Amino acid sequence: MQRFTTLLLSLTLSVISFTAIAQQHMHFATEATYAPLVYLDKDGKINGYEAEIVQAICATLKNASCTFTHQGWDSLVPSLKLGKVDAIFGGLAITDQRAEQVSFTQPLYENSIAFLAEKDKLFTIDKAGLAGKTIGVQIGTTMEHYLREHYKEVNVKSYASLQDALLDIETGRINSVLGDTPVLIAWMKNKPKDKFSLITIPAADTKYFGPGNAIAVNKNNKQLLEQLNTAIDTLKKNGTLAKIAAKYLSMDVVE
Repeated sequence: MQRFTTLLLSLTLSVISFTAIAQQHMHFATEATYAPLVYLDKDGKINGYEAEIVQAICATLKNASCTFTHQGWDSLVPSLKLGKVDAIFGGLAITDQRAEQVSFTQPLYENSIAFLAEKDKLFTIDKAGLAGKTIGVQIGTTMEHYLREHYKEVNVKSYASLQDALLDIETGRINSVLGDTPVLIAWMKNKPKDKFSLITIPAADTKYFGPGNAIAVNKNNKQLLEQLNTAIDTLKKNGTLAKIAAKYLSMDVVE
């Protein structure tokens, strides 16, 4: 009887262990306002370049299911640290400051940052060219920190979302918007061709924005970090990352 009970207990634990593996679930959060990187489609579903990469990662992982939620930018890192979500993504640049709070996967793609301005009001990216300019950025981003630390001459106007900043440049309330190049290009496609142009930041300043954008996980979740990095390697090798980039972007951002 004791042997039977021990065997039954062993089988029960095995079933529980197998079920836990089979039902691995990951909760990803993002602010879906950065088309074409991540956005809400007409059906209200999270879509876009980075979203499709994360979906491909989930498909690559065995016995995994993933859900996605859209929430405010400022709440992403706190939610991750509190364990409310498993991972965050969406225009999330790898920086030393953020790396103190979260762990990053390898880059999903290289960063590209630019200033958006009216074609007849372009300027040079230096202290003289930026002096007195009002530049719109999303609050809490590397773009905001970059301007505040490197160009004291600039009037930095911070917005809850990048879309609010783009509305203001369109109506002439600000001189420029600093943001991710793919996002600014996508926005310009729906505007008159002779209205706006991009000014690339100096090559020496690109290091400020880190090696690229990535997925972030809780610093204590080393297992998930390893799983995600392995999946990203697979997607790079089989060409999936390049195919997704070609679908959404008009520029080469994949190594």
